[in-house]
Amino acid sequence: MKLSDEQGSAVVEFIAFAAILQVPALLVATSLVGVQHDQLAAEAMNREALRAYTLIGRPPQDTAAIVAEAFKVAEARYSISYDCSSDDCDASDTWVSMITRVGSAVAKGKAHR
Repeated sequence: MKLSDEQGSAVVEFIAFAAILQVPALLVATSLVGVQHDQLAAEAMNREALRAYTLIGRPPQDTAAIVAEAFKVAEARYSISYDCSSDDCDASDTWVSMITRVGSAVAKGKAHR
């Protein structure tokens, strides 16, 4: 066999290039899936916590914990905060604004009580 004989080298090149191109693509895809998961979790937590608070007066942290468990988000990874248009959040005719953060994802919502 001479050095200029390239029989079988196409398979080696294909495998090498496939590994070089597919590993970074897999890492990027995995990262995007994680970011999308966090965004979906933040939106669901925000929506459900805001609804439960404005409709039945349930504390947002309680509802957020239930939704976080469903999305398998650790308690240390999310935060939820809310503010009301008046001093008394329990008063009727009050607007409630809520911000939920899961990792780098942020969801905002507003509801009328």
